[in-house]
Amino acid sequence: MNMTYGKAVLKCLIVGLLAATALASVSFAQSGPVAKGSFTLPFAAQWGGLNLNPGTYSFDVKPGGNSYVVHVQQGTEAVGLVMTSVFSSKDAPALSDATLLCVHNSGSCTIGALKMPAFGVLYFNLPESAKSQVAQKPDLMERVPVLFAKN
Repeated sequence: MNMTYGKAVLKCLIVGLLAATALASVSFAQSGPVAKGSFTLPFAAQWGGLNLNPGTYSFDVKPGGNSYVVHVQQGTEAVGLVMTSVFSSKDAPALSDATLLCVHNSGSCTIGALKMPAFGVLYFNLPESAKSQVAQKPDLMERVPVLFAKN
């Protein structure tokens, strides 16, 4: 009798744990964006695994576990997702310009950060060659203005 009771309790715990996990996953997936905006690239750029041609893009930023996920669109077409490598809210109150920070390196351009006033800075992985170039020649950084939509 005790063995049957123990199995029943264990089954209830497992079912409860699975239900709680499913509920948490659904609410996480449905969480709204923390920011929405748009930008116009005057040049081609690499952003994470995305190759962006010159043009106008829109995006939204959503929490994604221990980082943030940026959903990029051009017009009505989804372009792809970019994961942040680091987020910093340290200087958020002092940020006055909303920009994408782009690094020019050996004929290409890589987006390294998204500055969002009153929120913080999302950083994206830069190739090692781009990091060393910026350290040696900070003038290789270019700022692309970003317009944020009201949530």
